[in-house]
Amino acid sequence: TNSMKVAMKRKGIEDKDASGNNGEDVIGSGGWQVADESALANRRKKKMISSPGLAAAAGGGGGSSLSMSSMGMKKKKLEDMKRKRSKHYNNGMKNLNSDFETFVKNMSQDNNSDDLDKIDLRPNLELYAIAAGNLERRYLRQTGNTLAMCGSGDCGQLGLTEEKMDASRPHPIKKGLLDDDDDDEDAIIDVACGGLHNLALTQSGNVYSFGCNDDGSVGVLDSEGTAFEPVLVSKGKLGLFHPDSKIYNEPIMQVATGNCQSVALSIKGNIYFWGSYKDKEGKQFRDLTPDNDSRDWKGKNIFHKVTILPPHGAQMIPVQVCSSAIQKNRPVHVECGNSFNAVLLDNGQLLTWGIGECGEMSRTLRPLKTTDGEYDNDALIRDYLTPRPVIFATPNNLFAQTVTSVACGDFHMLVTTQDVTNNNNDSSDTTVNLATYSCGLNNYGQLGHGDTKPRSELTRIEALKRCKIIAVAAGTHHSMCLDVSGKYLYTFGRGDSGQLGITDELPEVGFYSDTPVSVFLNSGQKNNKIQQITCGSNHNMVLTQDSEAYTWGYGDMNALGHGREKDEFRPRKVNLSSSSHVRFVSAGGQHSAFIIENTKKK
Repeated sequence: TNSMKVAMKRKGIEDKDASGNNGEDVIGSGGWQVADESALANRRKKKMISSPGLAAAAGGGGGSSLSMSSMGMKKKKLEDMKRKRSKHYNNGMKNLNSDFETFVKNMSQDNNSDDLDKIDLRPNLELYAIAAGNLERRYLRQTGNTLAMCGSGDCGQLGLTEEKMDASRPHPIKKGLLDDDDDDEDAIIDVACGGLHNLALTQSGNVYSFGCNDDGSVGVLDSEGTAFEPVLVSKGKLGLFHPDSKIYNEPIMQVATGNCQSVALSIKGNIYFWGSYKDKEGKQFRDLTPDNDSRDWKGKNIFHKVTILPPHGAQMIPVQVCSSAIQKNRPVHVECGNSFNAVLLDNGQLLTWGIGECGEMSRTLRPLKTTDGEYDNDALIRDYLTPRPVIFATPNNLFAQTVTSVACGDFHMLVTTQDVTNNNNDSSDTTVNLATYSCGLNNYGQLGHGDTKPRSELTRIEALKRCKIIAVAAGTHHSMCLDVSGKYLYTFGRGDSGQLGITDELPEVGFYSDTPVSVFLNSGQKNNKIQQITCGSNHNMVLTQDSEAYTWGYGDMNALGHGREKDEFRPRKVNLSSSSHVRFVSAGGQHSAFIIENTKKK
């Protein structure tokens, strides 16, 4: 199975010109959301949210030692989470094998032959391998004992304490904090970089956050705080992932971040949201509180002197996302764009919700405001903030369609699918093809259709029709795709900071390509396949099967991790020690994250 970790996380909104770095040891990405200097100064003055952070997860560093009982509970929770992940993986593989066995039997009957050598199974074996790889990435992720950050951290998004707000190379968060005496207790398993905040997920299902909390993005009860170090989400009486105390701290299996919103997917298939969405005017919106949430804050924003009820305002602690479509089928993966989200269900259906005003949610929406200029609450709740299926601009001969992956950019979205088409209008004669679709804002050709016209429905990218794309990633105005072999990488959209990775010098302002172009790593290793891709606002990261990370694009704020404030026009390897093996990467607005397994002996 081609293990390809597809990470498509990014967030932030402003353009690359808004930079702010103090020039010492910083690495930044240019910006999805770049705060101005006055805002940064105000945030620095705000009190720091304190927490044992990842130290508690690692069982070491700076805090008091854990009691035997708490260590036992921690061990039990970790083993329980491992068992649940394995169970979901095994069930998925069992169903996949059963479906493939049925397919082979049907093929034999259709060809009147019991000799499989006479039947070409190669295309379907390829689809089988893709599905198995998706299950492996979803439930059997590689872990690391170090979370390293680089870029600009003026709002705490590096998690390196208030004394260190920038890093020009990957710098570990409290070095040695995840050192667990050679065991893998609560190793880092996932990280999602947002505009000015991040989420980190441990193997036992705990979620930690750090960065700017102005919009509730961090998920703790402190609207004025900035988390300069990781804090445990849902810590405290009101901050439960679920209002039922019997399932306190429901284990999480995947996290995603947007500009100001955070989303977590639990092992049970529940989705939780906190933070806020913003429209073009900067007004805050949030998901509704479930009717069965009996917490005494009643869904109000308790930090505003004037009560602000949902769907308006910011959501300071996690609430469950409810939808009849989600209840019918199990969510298996979530992604966030600037102010919208997408969830992939186990039946291959894709749902979106949030605030999307550029066609990025790929469905019919009423205007946010009525004719008298007031916000239409009914439209907000029913059209925008309720997860609903996306709409495809479907080819005429399409018989069936299954979404396999999704990436959310700031204001556009990419998906990969398995399309079943009829041959010669015969429903019994079908072909399965891998296809790539896009929708949303297209002012720099980031949709890949050979023009700059926006799309309000997911439209197939014809230029990638025969490329067998299985992984996609999206930034502010650019996109990236990877084929099934892991050898062929494509970019399109804006490239005036080197995002496309195809020039040898700085392109002219506004440079873009509205069709996919090939990108090469120049790693020196002929078979060094790519297994994960991710886009920040204006920079990219890829991870190879040899655990090497490459970055390129906007580098004036040091998010590239090369030790200098400079754009990179082609992929460049991030230099790490020989004992550091990168397991996962994520790119944000002004920063980047690396999950690293450090094998150096103590």
